[in-house]
Amino acid sequence: MEYLVKHLSATAAAIATLAFAGSAGAATYVGAGGPLPDLVVFNSGIVVSDTFQVSDVNVTLEGLQHTFWADLDIYLINGDISIALVNEAGGSSDPNGDFTFDDQAALDLTSLNTTGGVFRPLEALSAFNGRSAAGTWTLRIVDDAGADAGQLGAWKLTLSGAPSPGGVPEPSTWAMMIAGFGLAGAAMRRRRTALA
Repeated sequence: MEYLVKHLSATAAAIATLAFAGSAGAATYVGAGGPLPDLVVFNSGIVVSDTFQVSDVNVTLEGLQHTFWADLDIYLINGDISIALVNEAGGSSDPNGDFTFDDQAALDLTSLNTTGGVFRPLEALSAFNGRSAAGTWTLRIVDDAGADAGQLGAWKLTLSGAPSPGGVPEPSTWAMMIAGFGLAGAAMRRRRTALA
């Protein structure tokens, strides 16, 4: 019996480990770009099906081109939270590059330039920390002044975090769990046969 308890405990521990593996770290999702005409609100959504708990969020605007930075107000929205990445920053310069917004960046928006880089957003993206990654994440770009326009090539959402407790295991995890139960059953049968 002691042998059986030891093996069942080891199997249960392995199953618990497997159930929380596979989603930790960082995942990057890509959203569509498009034209940024005068006085128009541009929205691009990414639907995330992963259910891990978010601990860090970064946003990259790829191939952002516009003839006047200060025309643009840029937001990341998820559920009831809307975070302003940029609000009329950058002055009269013309962005033409890849711009990443990261709470840990060394540069703030006073350094926003024309060629790209990594900058701290106007409002902290950490407001999303603790949420499930699952759901729709929307990039909203508002051109709120006339005479200037541009385009966005694409955008990337990078979410870091740990798996949420109680999540549904991946198919590979189910396979390992079934195999573990099978091994435990085989060990029980062997032990019963040996005792008989």
